[in-house]
Amino acid sequence: AKTYYDVGQIEKGAEVMLEALRANRIQAAMTERVWGFVATYYQQLGKQDRTIDILKEAATKFPQNGQFDLQVGQAYFSLDQVDKAIEALNVAARKGVPGREGTLFLSLAYYCYSADRYEEAAEAAKKGLAAPGDKSAQTTSQLKQIQDASEQAIKVRDAKRAAVR
Repeated sequence: AKTYYDVGQIEKGAEVMLEALRANRIQAAMTERVWGFVATYYQQLGKQDRTIDILKEAATKFPQNGQFDLQVGQAYFSLDQVDKAIEALNVAARKGVPGREGTLFLSLAYYCYSADRYEEAAEAAKKGLAAPGDKSAQTTSQLKQIQDASEQAIKVRDAKRAAVR
């Protein structure tokens, strides 16, 4: 498969790896990583739908790890399918993504905010701030900003509703 990739035949290399995965010809310790490579190859080719299919299949192989679900959500968001992105990130949150909690909850908060789902955005930001894992100062700052913006948007929305009554 690497040979195909080296000579620019990325899709052929990905298909060879996918076939090997499905036939259980990859060492068990390497399978999760190889699923990730296959998805990355399709993503590099701009085949987001195929990338999503591969990631969903991988997620079924690793039901205790939400990493592939996180990537599914990110892929859906890149296609402007925000509701599907949020759904996938919620699955990732239920499964867990050890070491990537900051990334997960920042993405979830941002996606919910962009869909005017402010309560969910504020809750995701709150969970992200409380979660262990990969939170840099920038991630923490962004989570606080989304939480504050979501809470402000809720107040504005509720004030507008009250004014209409």
